[in-house]
Amino acid sequence: ITSATETFSMQRLLCLVLLAVLGAHVSSTIKDNYDCKARNVTASEIEEEKHHKEEEDDFEKRLLPLWLALDGERKGSGKPTDPQQIKISYGNGPSEMWVMWITFENTTNSLVNWGTSKDKLSHKTPGFVYIYRQGITGWDGFIHKVVLKHLQPDTQYFYECGSTESMSGIFDFKTQPATPKEFTVAAFGDMGAFPGGGIYGPETTDAMIPLMDKFDFVMDAGDIAYAYGYMPVWDFLGRQIQPIAAKKPWMTAVGNHERPYNFTAYKMRYPMPHEASNSTSTMWYSFDYGFAHFIVLSTEHPHHKGTPQHKWAIRDLRKASKARATTKVKWIIAIFHKPIYCSNNYTSCHGYAAGMRFDWEDTFFKYGVDVTIFGHVHAMERTWPVYNCMKRGDYSKPGGPVHLLLGRSGAIEDGDYWHHPTPAWSAYHTLEYGFSMLKFVNDSVMEFEYWANHKKDAPWDKFTLTRGSPFRK
Repeated sequence: ITSATETFSMQRLLCLVLLAVLGAHVSSTIKDNYDCKARNVTASEIEEEKHHKEEEDDFEKRLLPLWLALDGERKGSGKPTDPQQIKISYGNGPSEMWVMWITFENTTNSLVNWGTSKDKLSHKTPGFVYIYRQGITGWDGFIHKVVLKHLQPDTQYFYECGSTESMSGIFDFKTQPATPKEFTVAAFGDMGAFPGGGIYGPETTDAMIPLMDKFDFVMDAGDIAYAYGYMPVWDFLGRQIQPIAAKKPWMTAVGNHERPYNFTAYKMRYPMPHEASNSTSTMWYSFDYGFAHFIVLSTEHPHHKGTPQHKWAIRDLRKASKARATTKVKWIIAIFHKPIYCSNNYTSCHGYAAGMRFDWEDTFFKYGVDVTIFGHVHAMERTWPVYNCMKRGDYSKPGGPVHLLLGRSGAIEDGDYWHHPTPAWSAYHTLEYGFSMLKFVNDSVMEFEYWANHKKDAPWDKFTLTRGSPFRK
């Protein structure tokens, strides 16, 4: 497997120098009086974050045309009909898998050959192709999608994808077991691509590849490509993650950097299986895997109490909470992009996090959400079990959800200052680039590991969380 960092090392070095010369490091005003009260976000705080993000993004937007010009292979190195950016994701139920890829010339057909032996791909499933053309410089690719159905549980499948004109190599994936057993999810946010805003994203991808056997699927908490409306950046990302995404289902939450052109690139390239969870939007959905229920929310769409998203989430969480009594699906994990708890001095840890607590904290507490995962702030932090800004118990006897900020996986700006003194609910934070793995050992024990990109022999940080009795106020 070619290293994702090898190709871009010189370009990235030049861009880092230019960023330094231009003064691209932008930090928010240090706020020593950390106000943790849950409340609605004020108009001034919304404007402050908007201005701050625009100021940060402006540096990268000015450099992005240069970054793209430095690489002559925006469409990859193969033939236009060669399948590239191959990835899989879970479909509507455990017996489905979605296979997607991109070509830069339309093909006669879209086809996946698959089976339980790489020497005998006896099943042939056709798919369909669709396009979009929005973008600062437009986009001229073709997106192919094939839905594999009636897959057997706990089974290794092999597949190739493509068309009459050109087929890919053979990849494999494994379906989830019918009866829950130990599994692991790799989780992070704000990784991005390079060229693009995720300057250290290729390093995180390379750090994950040797550890692929340790995790079953990926959960990306948003700000996926950092394309700023330049669609070729999404292509760089697709090629960057293919060594993982072609074998491990790549599940996503939407972030603010997916907004350009009404989220078109995200919706077309990363559709998520919302129908099975009775969601009306691919932007919020849920699914079960093993001992856990995963609910994915959008912080980029209205989510205050009474909105369609919030009403759907209450129904979904109520159902998941009740299922604990009759099934082995005990864990409830919520994933979204912007933070609900963090002690960084980035603006979102103040106004926006307070608004998230106002909208969601009581709901998460009531239905027993065990862990939340989010990004947006480019740092890593984990809390103690917490409710209403108060530490409640510890990891062996949690009295509230544990919140995981996992936004230090690629993007470079912000996140360099922390609130002092550290709030009592904050257990640990770091600015080391990396990603996390959450191992669900059984229905009551979860092991968390944070792997720093430069430290390959052991996790940088870890803890063990034990599920206990329902939360009580």
